[in-house]
Amino acid sequence: FYQGDGDDVAIDPTSLSPQNQSIRYEASNNLASFGRLTYDIANNLVAFVQPNLTVISGPPISLPSGTITPFKLNSVDPTRLVFGGSNALYESLDQGNTISALTPAFAVNDPLGHSAIAYGGRSGGTNNANVLYAASGSMMFLRTTAPPAALTRLGGYPGTSNVNAIVVDPNDFTSVYAIDASHVFHSGNSGGGWT
Repeated sequence: FYQGDGDDVAIDPTSLSPQNQSIRYEASNNLASFGRLTYDIANNLVAFVQPNLTVISGPPISLPSGTITPFKLNSVDPTRLVFGGSNALYESLDQGNTISALTPAFAVNDPLGHSAIAYGGRSGGTNNANVLYAASGSMMFLRTTAPPAALTRLGGYPGTSNVNAIVVDPNDFTSVYAIDASHVFHSGNSGGGWT
């Protein structure tokens, strides 16, 4: 267990469930020592891998100036991750071994520990691993189709300060919440309208 300022963490409890194992992702400052750790049911470390995060599409990832680099595990397909850089949002379809810059390029909110990303969703009993909400400042973006499809800016978002967090309803990704410094906004139609 590494100690320090820390970074985001994520747990994949399903990919290795037949073996009663879980995969845990961790990192220290600015994605240093980014690791994929496999633990057995007795909480014993079975394997430790440091994914390369090799960029296969787009510019090299530029990390935020603060200590936190946000990353999220896909809620539908936990072999997929996204990383928020200060120059773009990057997606990995292979547990962090390779990453691709998404379009349009924008800085993802984070230097203060915000989690302005929601990745993967369900609606009407159907899983959609391509659902991706992210924020840059007070701008919200959404993608619902497979890469290389671009994210689309949600023009009707009423917030005027940085989005600090995005959360989707686990059973309906069209129901999304965005939190800023003083408000909680809700959209019941994928960002088409907000209250």
